[in-house]
Amino acid sequence: MKRFRRRLFSGLAVSSLVLCTATIALWILSFFASIGINWRHPRHSSPAIGIDAALAHGGMAAAYTLNANLAGLSVPHGFFFRYSPPSRDLLSRIAGSPHLRFEFFGFGLYSIDEPGLYQRIVYWPCWAGVLVTAAFPAIWWLGRRRLAPGHCGVCGYDLRATPDRCPECGTVPRNK
Repeated sequence: MKRFRRRLFSGLAVSSLVLCTATIALWILSFFASIGINWRHPRHSSPAIGIDAALAHGGMAAAYTLNANLAGLSVPHGFFFRYSPPSRDLLSRIAGSPHLRFEFFGFGLYSIDEPGLYQRIVYWPCWAGVLVTAAFPAIWWLGRRRLAPGHCGVCGYDLRATPDRCPECGTVPRNK
C-alpha cells in the first residue's frame, strides 16, 4: 500500500508539473495576446446562456452570462476561439468599471444584475495558478529520501547486518 501511495503521489506530482509548465507558458503568452474560449447554448429562447474563459495581461478570467435581451435573435451557438491584441480584452474592460464588486491582489469579482442581463466574472492572476500547480512537485522534491549507502531502497532499513536481503520488507538490494 505504501508503494502504491508513493507512485500515486509521484504521478500527481508529474501531472502537476506539466500543468505548472503550461500555466507558465500561458502566463508569458498573456502579455502578448488576449485569448478567449467562448461557449453559447444552442437554444434560441430566453435567456441566452454563455460561458467564457479569457487570458490576458497576466491574468485569467471565467464568466457566466444569462442575457434575456438576445431572446429571439439568431445568436451563433457552440464553441468559439477568440484572439485579439492585449489592449482589447475582458480584463482591461473590467478595470475601473462600476460593476467591479471585489478586487484584491489581482483577484476579483465583476458582477452585473440588471433587467435582462445577469453576468458574473471571476478573475485571478496567473502567478496564483503557478503556485497551486507547483505545490505537488515541490512537496515531492522536498520529501525525497536521500538514503545512505547500505540501506534498503524500499523501506530504508539498515542493511549492514544483512546485505543479501532486507529483513523488514524482503527486497533484494540491487547493489551489493
